[in-house]
Amino acid sequence: MRSSLFLVSLALFLTVGCADRGAPDAGTPLTSGARDGHGARAGVARAVPTDAAMALCSARVAGLREERDQGGAPAFEAQRLAILGRARGEPLVLVREPRPTSDEALAAITPALLASRRAFDAGRPGDRVVKLRSRHKGDPAALRALLLREGYVYSAEPRDALAMVTSLELTDLFDEPEIWLLRGAERHTLRRTTEGQGRRAVTSYRHTGGALDGRRADLLFGDRVALTAEALDAPLHRDLRALAEEVGFDRARVLHRTPHALLVALRFTPPREAAAGATVASAPQRATAGTPAVIPASTTQTTAAANAPQGTAPQGTTLQATAAGAPLWVEAVLDAEGAALKLGCIAEKAETRAAVAAIQQASAWKRRALAEMRGVVGDLVAEGLRFDRPSGEEGPDRDGQLRPVWMDAYLRGQQSFQVDETSYPVFDSAGKAWPPQVCVDFVLDTYERAAGTWFTGRGERPARVRGKLDFNDTGIPNRRAVLAFGEFAEERPDLFEVRRFQGEERVQFGAREQFFQNLVDHADDVQPGDVVAIHGLKRDDRIHQHAILVEWSDPVTGFPAGLADQMKRPRRRTWEGIMAEAPKRSLYYRVRPLRVLLGRLDPAEPAATSPLAKSQPR
Repeated sequence: MRSSLFLVSLALFLTVGCADRGAPDAGTPLTSGARDGHGARAGVARAVPTDAAMALCSARVAGLREERDQGGAPAFEAQRLAILGRARGEPLVLVREPRPTSDEALAAITPALLASRRAFDAGRPGDRVVKLRSRHKGDPAALRALLLREGYVYSAEPRDALAMVTSLELTDLFDEPEIWLLRGAERHTLRRTTEGQGRRAVTSYRHTGGALDGRRADLLFGDRVALTAEALDAPLHRDLRALAEEVGFDRARVLHRTPHALLVALRFTPPREAAAGATVASAPQRATAGTPAVIPASTTQTTAAANAPQGTAPQGTTLQATAAGAPLWVEAVLDAEGAALKLGCIAEKAETRAAVAAIQQASAWKRRALAEMRGVVGDLVAEGLRFDRPSGEEGPDRDGQLRPVWMDAYLRGQQSFQVDETSYPVFDSAGKAWPPQVCVDFVLDTYERAAGTWFTGRGERPARVRGKLDFNDTGIPNRRAVLAFGEFAEERPDLFEVRRFQGEERVQFGAREQFFQNLVDHADDVQPGDVVAIHGLKRDDRIHQHAILVEWSDPVTGFPAGLADQMKRPRRRTWEGIMAEAPKRSLYYRVRPLRVLLGRLDPAEPAATSPLAKSQPR
């Protein structure tokens, strides 16, 4: 402790007595909360003199290392991929593992709960969650005491984690008129409502206030739920994903955990398009035991190299950045305010901090674009657009037939349309346009709607309002089929980057452990904003394809866990939720829209003027 106090004193002396109080330098520590020239968060902070910044942050690191590490959740980390691949929820970073209700506390409620716990412990994972729910139906307080851990929807057993989010509802756990939910760093007030009457009555909890006002609340892995807002204080988790999306790192290793801060290694990777233009600085960095290193890279660097352990280099490489576009690992302090994190400081030299700042600025447009994309996904999920398959059809042979008829009825100002003597609505109950979608429609609609292209609602002149992006401008011959979209993307390297999965990379989902590990091994090949196609046999012994939009990745492993797709209706799902029904399917291709497309989702970018149609040879 004395050594850290000495470093703090020395740093303060440097700040007060020796610091240059002139213009800020380019290598200042970076914190969350700053905004770029468009008013959007870009994660770039105001300046602190170079030497003082390094000394202050190094002192903070030393002080944190002297505090007791809280231990994290080793059991969860050992099953991290299996849980994220199955159970929909947040990529938890836990300061310590939530504890189950003690036997003494259960016995104080009623001794019968101890017997129920013993039966649960002896049961088969997954099934035992369903049986526990059945045993305590109508007694939500008992079910909470047995299943939740300090209010958390949590288990380190992957099958139990999956069962908790697929077989439980909030109404199984609560019967109070109002409850509180903590998801990530955001608190939500939920109110119990009943819609309909008699046997058709449906009871649920709905969000009250905020951006989700009125929407039905679901139960996700990692949620913390409570009877009072105060019971959500002192959370055990930290919202690392939200910070990654705000300040731009794409990988993190937690080195030390305290109640008020995390010591981490963060990886900042320049956008490839920025790297191609050589606009992002790369800086050499030390490589000592226990500290992160700049991982060398060229444009063909492998994921294995990018994920090398701290202080080590992949075989055949050297520990300095050799080309623009190299991922940059830095040691940093993240300050905690409840579950929320902010970037406190980066414990690196000025040139390294300058390189990080350049990466942050070069990727700020993409963070804004992805935020718009995720917002539209949430809107489409809430609106519940129907899948484009006529009612009563079991197979895919007539998929896609409804939307052209819907479009005709919509432009004519009609309220409904008919196919096979079945009537379908043109608008939803709120008066919003309700076009049927196949899976590729969902993806392209999301991109376009995030850029301002969508249909007017009831009461307005029927029109498809054109925003900054319209895929019809690209000359795409078939914008509704998975295979055709992949082929078109390959023909347009000016618009897309395409990767085909081949050979041993095409692991069938039935081999879940290998499938999930394959995704981590290729984590840099599947990133937020990408379109992933899966392909393979279904139960009808026919080959099927399906398109999936990647919303977010786990910042700890790079595992693409946040998926959205259209099957029956737009949904946010996991790999398990999408692929379990046909486990012989595997990854087929990945399409990544380049900045000329994805950048049009950025609200800070002006309307694009560059043409998207492929120029024809003269």
